[in-house]
Parts: sequence; C-alpha cells; structure tokens
Amino acid sequence: MYAIEITTKDYTTGQLITRQLPKKYKSMKAAQRAADQIGCIVRPNGGQITKVTDGRVIAV
Repeated sequence: MYAIEITTKDYTTGQLITRQLPKKYKSMKAAQRAADQIGCIVRPNGGQITKVTDGRVIAV
C-alpha cells in the first residue's frame, strides 16, 4: 500500500509542515499520478517565492 505525503514550506515564517493524506493506493503508479498533481508554488506578482507545496509517495 502507498500513501501521499504533502510537504509545505513557508519561506516568510520559516515553517515546514508535513502531513500524510488519509487515502491509500494499491499501486505505486496510481499514487505517483496523484502525487504529480499535487504541487504549488506561490509567487506574488512574479516576485520572490513565498510558499512551496510538494507531494511524494511513501510506502505504508
């Protein structure tokens, strides 16, 4: 079984938040597809990056 772990780094406050999504996947390929869709970079007005969110697959 596989799950997705989401990591959010906030550069303005210096916080690093890691959490695991409750949904489980039977195959790594399905989990990787879902993790690829999770990801966001916040860059207000094209300036400096303030927040980054990334998803990765972990074995449970």
